[in-house]
Amino acid sequence: MSRVVLVSQSAGLTERIGYATGGSFLLLSPNPLPSTASELFAGLRGAPIPDIIVLDADTDANGAIELARNLDQSYPCVVILAATNVEPLALPALRAGVKDLVSAEGDVGDIRKALERAAQFLAMRAAAVAAAPTVPVVAKPDGRVI
Repeated sequence: MSRVVLVSQSAGLTERIGYATGGSFLLLSPNPLPSTASELFAGLRGAPIPDIIVLDADTDANGAIELARNLDQSYPCVVILAATNVEPLALPALRAGVKDLVSAEGDVGDIRKALERAAQFLAMRAAAVAAAPTVPVVAKPDGRVI
């Protein structure tokens, strides 16, 4: 199971994520939204870095997109953006490294599918890293060039 963190102050979105994950997620409700990944992860208080982060973009869309960009550049996690109106945010969010967008007021099934796609992406990335060829180390003879 993937570790999921929801960054939101919305009770409705929290409830939907709870149903979609079977209650297995961590809620962070920072106010204001952190501007960097390290600020966000300081709120975890020792919990492991999550695999999937769901950012609520309804309160601060630009801040959520910038945080998603910082997360994408700094950590190997998948960011999903949740907003009431996702269409105007789609292009900037995808450019920032967001892997999926969901409606904050959408169906629990749609949110669950987005979380499953994120988990599949993580599994494929882990398999690709594991299958990556290693470079053999060749011992160089000691000697000098004259």
